[in-house]
Amino acid sequence: MADFDLNTGPSLPPKTDYGIGCIGAGFIMRDIHLVAYREAGFNPVAIASRTPEHARAAAEQNGVGTVYDTWQELLDDERVEIVDIAYPPDQQLEIVRAAAKRPHVKGILAQKPVAFTLDEAVEMVRVCDEAGVKLGVNHNMRYDQSMRALRTLLDRGELGEPVVAEIVMNARPHWQEFVKPYGRIALLNMSIHHLDAFRFLFGDPDRMQRFEREARAAWRTSPIRGRARLASPVRRWAKLRLTPLKIIPWRSSFSRDQARAVSRLVLAPSKLPSRSSR
Repeated sequence: MADFDLNTGPSLPPKTDYGIGCIGAGFIMRDIHLVAYREAGFNPVAIASRTPEHARAAAEQNGVGTVYDTWQELLDDERVEIVDIAYPPDQQLEIVRAAAKRPHVKGILAQKPVAFTLDEAVEMVRVCDEAGVKLGVNHNMRYDQSMRALRTLLDRGELGEPVVAEIVMNARPHWQEFVKPYGRIALLNMSIHHLDAFRFLFGDPDRMQRFEREARAAWRTSPIRGRARLASPVRRWAKLRLTPLKIIPWRSSFSRDQARAVSRLVLAPSKLPSRSSR
């Protein structure tokens, strides 16, 4: 008989009432994280934002009892055991450093991209390791029901031996304001999900290739470079090829050819790791 239990989750921990301090009050925090926390029975106790009125609005919408004008004040609240950071990546390291120093903070969830450079990301890991604080990055695509179901089918061998895996995205993203000056927009803000999904499904590749092209966006007058940059060598068993990324102008005047943002990832493993090595 077919097994239709595909382990789509969610898999909740035994304790779900940790006090959560939320830093940031934009769309992701206001309409996604806080809503999900309430539905799961979690316990967001406080919120702060760069714009205090946004924090107050998000708190009122989602029933968060305490609003602070600054994230520093929020971190001083001893009820905060888990810190959820949804700030731009170039500002998260400062917050992680400060949170890791608070003895009442047990864990930190940082929004992706966690940092703007590899050195900053490594520093976050070092700071949290030394403080004994758990650090997680919000790579939420691997927790999507479709990804979890696919992983279950792969683990069971029901799809045979994968030879090529591919993600093709046809969309018109509305990039957040804070990513405009960064340049590596598609990779940092969108393809980061695809890279992590492949790692979740197949393990870490041992070699990567990149291809790049330039694209101009209608943001102010600056050229935007669409690059597939790979931060560090990775281990083991696969080759990952990132085909050219097209950057879509922020404004609304598009030619037909510009009306797509195409992010294409191809993974061609030479062999799959055993389940125990994942």
